[in-house]
Amino acid sequence: MPTLFHCFQLTLSDNSHSLTTDLFDDIYHARFVRLSKHQGESMFKYYPLIFISLISTSAMANNTVSVLDSLKSQPLTSYEAGKNLLTSFAMLMNTTKSFKKDDDMPYFEVLDESDQLGVEITLQQRTKKISNDFCNTRLSELNKFTAHANLPKILWPNLSEDEALDIKNELFIKLTLVAEENKNFKMSCSKRLNEL
Repeated sequence: MPTLFHCFQLTLSDNSHSLTTDLFDDIYHARFVRLSKHQGESMFKYYPLIFISLISTSAMANNTVSVLDSLKSQPLTSYEAGKNLLTSFAMLMNTTKSFKKDDDMPYFEVLDESDQLGVEITLQQRTKKISNDFCNTRLSELNKFTAHANLPKILWPNLSEDEALDIKNELFIKLTLVAEENKNFKMSCSKRLNEL
């Protein structure tokens, strides 16, 4: 069978023009036309599947948009926004604890109790040290940190100074001491922000 190189050689010869034309026609019809016809038939088999896939993808996209639009239309109260921010702080502290793998670091959890919002700090301690006096002493040490004093304005920046002072009566911190030797033995104490 003539190679592509031979075809070009034939093309250079004047008296072989018809032979070259016939050869290319044969190659075209034998290879490309037959191949195109075969591919067309194969692709036709998949048209319904492709069509269904496009419809499904479009429906999923529409559902996603609908859910997002629904979420955007739901109002978020100022209280929920502040609570979510406090929860994020707690999660950040707990993530630090898990990375360091340090059992001596406290664990933070946000508590939402009827008309009060607070944070529970769980700390491991030797059994012999756990007492109500020790718990309150450790809790009072939090006043060394200025973060708790500014907490209302951090959570709700739009509060007035008077509102920030008033809300300290409703925000609390709870300290829970858990015995290192026996996790079932624990003691808790709590104070409102204005008591710290």
